[in-house]
Amino acid sequence: MKSIAPCHWGDQLTNCLIASIETMITQTGIVWSWTVRDTEGNAQTLTSPLHTGQSIHLAPGESIQLEYTATPKWRWRSVP
Repeated sequence: MKSIAPCHWGDQLTNCLIASIETMITQTGIVWSWTVRDTEGNAQTLTSPLHTGQSIHLAPGESIQLEYTATPKWRWRSVP
């Protein structure tokens, strides 16, 4: 993806817990796209920004990766 500013592929963050987690976006940063991968390696890339308060559910072994120019902030918590 081309952008007008230098982009950075953030590290792929994987849910290594035995429980599902909710990732809640607390500050959006400047995100160009984000990819969620399931445990079988299937990826879904969304070319859109994040929104404050947005929640992303990750089952055990699933991961998320962000492409951004300004780092977003988030909070993870375990969910039943």
